[in-house]
Amino acid sequence: AGLLAGLILCTTMMFVVAGRAATPDSVLIFLTTAATAVFVAWAFPTSSTGTSTTQCGAAASPSTASPCCDHARLPLCVAAPMYGLMGLAVLAKGPVGLVLPTAVIGMFLLLERLPTAENDPPRTRLRAFLRNLGRSFHPIHFLKTCWWMRPGTALLVSLAVALPWYVWVGMRTDGAWLQGFFLEHNLGRAMRPMESHGGGPWYYPVALLLGFFPWSIFAVPVLVAICRQDETTVDRRGAMFAVCWVAVYVGIFTIARTKLPSYVTPCYPALALLTAWQLIQWCRTGASLKPRGIRWGIVVLGLVGLGMIIALPIAAHRLLPGEEWLSAVGVASNRTSPNNIGVIPVYMTRSGIAEPATFPLIEGTTHRLAVDAGGAHDRLFIDVPPGTSSLSIFTNGVDENLNDGLTLELKRLDFADAFSEPPFAASPASAPVLVSADGTGGVAPSITV
Repeated sequence: AGLLAGLILCTTMMFVVAGRAATPDSVLIFLTTAATAVFVAWAFPTSSTGTSTTQCGAAASPSTASPCCDHARLPLCVAAPMYGLMGLAVLAKGPVGLVLPTAVIGMFLLLERLPTAENDPPRTRLRAFLRNLGRSFHPIHFLKTCWWMRPGTALLVSLAVALPWYVWVGMRTDGAWLQGFFLEHNLGRAMRPMESHGGGPWYYPVALLLGFFPWSIFAVPVLVAICRQDETTVDRRGAMFAVCWVAVYVGIFTIARTKLPSYVTPCYPALALLTAWQLIQWCRTGASLKPRGIRWGIVVLGLVGLGMIIALPIAAHRLLPGEEWLSAVGVASNRTSPNNIGVIPVYMTRSGIAEPATFPLIEGTTHRLAVDAGGAHDRLFIDVPPGTSSLSIFTNGVDENLNDGLTLELKRLDFADAFSEPPFAASPASAPVLVSADGTGGVAPSITV
């Protein structure tokens, strides 16, 4: 199930985006998942068959008692590395790196360590769940669970990891960066919608269905399987932990006013585990869920893929004729014959060419850029400090033929004029050319003044 969960996770739409976006989300996901894995490795001991054998409550025997109930407090050998990884997550993206994974583990422990209620048993699973959920937040039980998790160790270890950097950057920016990061981008985003990124309670359920695609087609079968769990189910504790993982992230960010699909990506590993668990159960026994639901999910997945194969080339042809051909995909009946049925062309739409981005050239650094034939990039600038005796600029194409087609021009703008259109430098198109050079004989142009 773990290997299948990894494959599922790597092929979801939002997780692929998170892994390639220029944000710290992928680092945050890795560190919070690693911290959670430290706790899981200790809290879920397995038998020789790989099945978790622990349980809590009055019926648990000494040989099957959960470590979460068998220990007076979370062992320091578990707490230290777990909170250390959360401290690194705080470095990656602020307080959420500590607060949210701690809340996930805490929510699980509130339910796991809940004493068994022997009087007036509820008649339905829903009533039992709601009653246990309410009992888990009893003030005494809540405080005992918080104390069991070693809050002092959490603060000490995480601050030891993250605080030195925050102190250093605060000193270097006279506190301006800390104010903007904590008050605006953390507290501010929680208190009010920023940059028009708001939404109602429906936002994250819809975001998960879209972001977890194509595996979200199994959402209903997995949800049904979770609802059928009871005290006798072998995998109940693992499913409960994964559900707490998802519920905490979705619940907290639903309360926050600013909403983005990427905020809940750290709970995608839990969704992948739940999906893999249910698929494995269906493949092994088929008893926990009628195969019809899974089969319909696979049919929908195939239809969506077929629809994308047909729709994408048509859309690319209509929106960007002549520039849509990229490659081809072979359609096969088996793995040994990659294209024995046919070949389908794959197209991609390019909506346009982005404007040149402002980039400062710094001594000893190289900046890579792409320029269309006959085009120009006029947003590279050099801030020349007073007293500079010489300035050298070098260019280089990918090959000698491209070197011949390069032209380098050096123009001068006063600082006030150059940044008259913040935050981008103004185009120097109207400024006179101080010196220029052309590539010739396979040698790229260079300028020294």
